[in-house]
Amino acid sequence: MSHAHSFSLYSSSFKSISIAIVSLAFALFAVSFESIEITDRSRYVVHIAAADVILFRYLPEGLTAYLVNEPLWKFMNYALNLAFDDPLDAIKFYVFIASFVSAYIVLSHDSRYFLLLLAFILLPQFLKNYIAHLRQGVAISVFLLGWFGFSGKRRIFIIMLTPFIHASFFFFMFILATQKLLSYINITIAPRMILYFIIITGMSLAALVIAEALGARQTSYEYFGADISGKGFVFWLAIFSLFASQGGAFIQKNLLAMSVLLFYLVSYTFLPVAARVFESGIILVLLASLSLSPGRFLLFLPAFFLFFFMQWLPRIGVEGLGWMGTF
Repeated sequence: MSHAHSFSLYSSSFKSISIAIVSLAFALFAVSFESIEITDRSRYVVHIAAADVILFRYLPEGLTAYLVNEPLWKFMNYALNLAFDDPLDAIKFYVFIASFVSAYIVLSHDSRYFLLLLAFILLPQFLKNYIAHLRQGVAISVFLLGWFGFSGKRRIFIIMLTPFIHASFFFFMFILATQKLLSYINITIAPRMILYFIIITGMSLAALVIAEALGARQTSYEYFGADISGKGFVFWLAIFSLFASQGGAFIQKNLLAMSVLLFYLVSYTFLPVAARVFESGIILVLLASLSLSPGRFLLFLPAFFLFFFMQWLPRIGVEGLGWMGTF
C-alpha cells in the first residue's frame, strides 16, 4: 500500500470520526432539553404512554383515513412503549437517534463547508425539529437517510416511509411524482417551472380541502388561520430569487429544494401548515446554496448569517431557548 493511499485512508477516517463526534455533541445538546414544558413534549408522552389505544384510532374511519394520519409513527410509539418503562426515556431515544443521523448526514455533505453546515443544523428552524417537533424530526432523519444514503429502489422505499411518520412529506411525494411526470414532457426549463408554479399554487389552494376529504388530522387548520408577521418571508424570497437567477441547470439539479421553497412563498399568507412543510425541507434549500456560483454564494453567506443571528438573538437568555412556549 502506497504512502499516499495510506494518508488518504487516514484522512478519510479522521473526517468520519470528527463528523461523528460533532454529530454526537449535537445529539446530546438536543437530548439535554428534558423538561416536560418543552413545546409538544406532554403530547408525545401521551402518544407513547397510550400507544396501544392510539395505534388504530383512525382505522374505523377507513383505510385511507388511517394511512394519511401517520400510522408508522403510531407503530413506532407502540414499539417504544414496549421497550421503555418511562415515555420520557422513549422521547430521549427519538431525539438522540434522529438528531445524530440528521447531523451526521448533513455534516458529511461537503467537508469544505463544515462550519457552514454546522450553522445550517443549528438554525432554529431546523434545530426545533429535534427539540419540540419530534415527529417531524424523526421523519426528516429518515428522509435524509434515504435521499443521501441510498439509491434506486431502496432510496424510493425509505423516502416513501416518511409521509407515514409526518404528513408534510406527502407534499414531497407529490412533488417527486410531478417531477417524474414532467420529465416525460419535452419542454425547456422555463415553461417547466411555470407548470410547477401552477401545480404548486393549485396544490396550496386545495391542500386543506384534500386533507379533509381524506380524513387527515390537519383539517383542524383553517385557511388564513396563521399569525402572519412577515418574519423570514423577505429573506426566503430573496434566496429564491438568488437561486432562480443561477439558471436552468441549477434549478434542475435542486428541483425539490426549489419546489419546497416555492410552495412556502406561494402559500405563506393563507395556508397555516406552509411553514411546517417548508421546515421539513429547509435543509435541502440550505444545501442547495453550496451549488451556487462563487459570486452568488458570496451574496448568500452574509444574508444567511444575518438571518441566523436574527433567529437566535431573541432566544438568548430565554428559558428553554424559547422552546417552552415563549415563541
